[in-house]
Amino acid sequence: MTYDAADGFKVVTYDETGDIDAASAGDLVKVSGDTVSGDVELLGLVSSSAVGGSGNTLSLGKTGSGQAATAGLYLGYPNSTASRYVDPDLDFGTSEGIIYALSDSRARWRICGSIHGTGGLTLYPRGSTSTSYALRLQGTNNTVSGEVTILPGRVIITGTDANGFGANTDVTVTPYGRLDIDVDSQTYSALRGAGNVELASGRTVTVNDEFEPGEPGNPMDFVNQGEVVLAGTSASVFNLDATSSSKDICWRIAFSWNAAILRSQSSPPDQ
Repeated sequence: MTYDAADGFKVVTYDETGDIDAASAGDLVKVSGDTVSGDVELLGLVSSSAVGGSGNTLSLGKTGSGQAATAGLYLGYPNSTASRYVDPDLDFGTSEGIIYALSDSRARWRICGSIHGTGGLTLYPRGSTSTSYALRLQGTNNTVSGEVTILPGRVIITGTDANGFGANTDVTVTPYGRLDIDVDSQTYSALRGAGNVELASGRTVTVNDEFEPGEPGNPMDFVNQGEVVLAGTSASVFNLDATSSSKDICWRIAFSWNAAILRSQSSPPDQ
């Protein structure tokens, strides 16, 4: 699967080898579930069931002569309603990582391994935004950097010692997208978009540069209680449309930078 802003998602030709271990750089492999026994390099992976092999690494985006611009993991409907998982670590290298997970009553996908890459990450948990059918990220040593985009659907960062995205990520939650954060803390360079963000009680998100929750008439909706800390040492932007439901949140905003720019479309929200 490839993706770009102009054409969206496209499914490319793949080989139904049924054996990830037999793959090599340049291969796009389709399986109905498999367990890897070692580290594997491949172009992309399509799976409709669990991928085992905790402790091993799938290096995606490998062309045989370098690294592709995008690297895809396509997770389809499993054959039962049981939770499905991807256990190996995922290393997208310098490619933009794309994880496309079909999610409804037939698919409950969990990424249990850690996610690595410097080219950013696009997550498309296509389908229901129900908690039961969300795409769950449970990796404990994620080192993703660059732009992270949440497309329509629900992504939940959860699990013991899970660490979500890397500290240098620029996170955008698009309309109809939802990001639930249920880990101790997250640090982003930016958090923006007109989707939904749910921060579990007692959790903290630190934004080092730009915090822009939505735009006039199309705000980001916050759910639940938590704390947002704007901690950049340079000018930061806090853009809140005071006409939105965001004005009713019970969050404590802690400001701790040298030069701050506060921008609202009308008067600040009631406290």
